[in-house]
Order: sequence, then C-alpha cells, then structure tokens
Amino acid sequence: MFGAAAIDWLTVATGALDLSVGDLLPVDHPSATLVAIVRGESTIMKPGPDELVRTDDQLLVAGNRADIGDVRGKVGARS
Repeated sequence: MFGAAAIDWLTVATGALDLSVGDLLPVDHPSATLVAIVRGESTIMKPGPDELVRTDDQLLVAGNRADIGDVRGKVGARS
C-alpha cells in the first residue's frame, strides 16, 4: 500500500486551452510533479513550466492523490 502516493496518466480534454505546465503544477510544488507529456509519437520528459499543454496530450503525473485530482480537474481529463 502506498497511502496517498499515486501515479496516473491523464488525457487532456478538448477545451483545456492556454494552460502551461506551470499553470498545472508549479516547479516547486511540494507533493506532485508532471513527469512527462506524451504528444503523438514524441515524449517530453520533465517538461518546463512554459511548455503548453495541448488537447489529447497524455500527462504522467506523480504525487499526492488529491493533487493529481486537482490537475485532472484543470485539464478536464478523461479516461
């Protein structure tokens, strides 16, 4: 059992526009991080705060379950 720790893949829904990685999770966030963005055939590892998030991007997020839930809400993530 990992308690509150989690890793999740989130797919960005249509309409989650003009969000950057920094908007989703500040670089110095204490309990969550955006590990990677998968965009088509490419993967952006450890994306910087200015990287824009696009519709259909897949985000690999690790951290506290509640913080992952916050990111899910911001991007309108779907399964």
